[in-house]
Amino acid sequence: MEAQHRPAMRTSSGPSAVAAIGYIAIGGAALYGSIVTIEGLAAALHYADEPLRLARNAFIEEGAKAVLLFVSATANSAAAKKTTMRARSYAAARGLSLGLAAVAAFAALETFVYFLAFPSRGTVMRLLWSLPTHLVAAFATALGAAEFLVKGQKVMREALCFLCGFFSAVAWHLAANLLAAQGPAPWIFVVWSIANFAALFALGGAFLKNVLLGGFLHGQS
Repeated sequence: MEAQHRPAMRTSSGPSAVAAIGYIAIGGAALYGSIVTIEGLAAALHYADEPLRLARNAFIEEGAKAVLLFVSATANSAAAKKTTMRARSYAAARGLSLGLAAVAAFAALETFVYFLAFPSRGTVMRLLWSLPTHLVAAFATALGAAEFLVKGQKVMREALCFLCGFFSAVAWHLAANLLAAQGPAPWIFVVWSIANFAALFALGGAFLKNVLLGGFLHGQS
């Protein structure tokens, strides 16, 4: 009887390290391709002034990342061999984690393509600007999505948490785009970088604590 109460810390559905790396690479490439395609179509269908274009691109990119995170989490959850809530939550959280890694791969690929088009030392600064911005925004969306993909909260709370996370991601991304479009002065680059990394550590820590450690692994709802 005692074995029935022992928490299951692992499931057999987890991908191997090689499969996980492949998933991250393919997911990042697919995300990049879809975003470039959608932004190109949007630009061809409707001309927009710079601020509106930047806002539209921020919404497109964060929307595409949200879709990736949802697909990754739900696919991993559906593939779980066990049907217990804990096992499915574990799989969903792992899917969100793989989705976040794919977002990082996308940001790195985006910067690499930029370097191929405009080779310069400024590529390093662009990476330091864009990579944490993409991750901060993705963590915000992932934390909102985790409320029902992992924790299974009430419907209205689920929707509110996701919308808050998603629109916070869009706002953060748009702020970075607007600042970058102005050719930020060195002090703006430093201030934004500090804000970026502070937000990244805060949201990354919240994801680790509430989704990976403080949630299903430790038995909290």
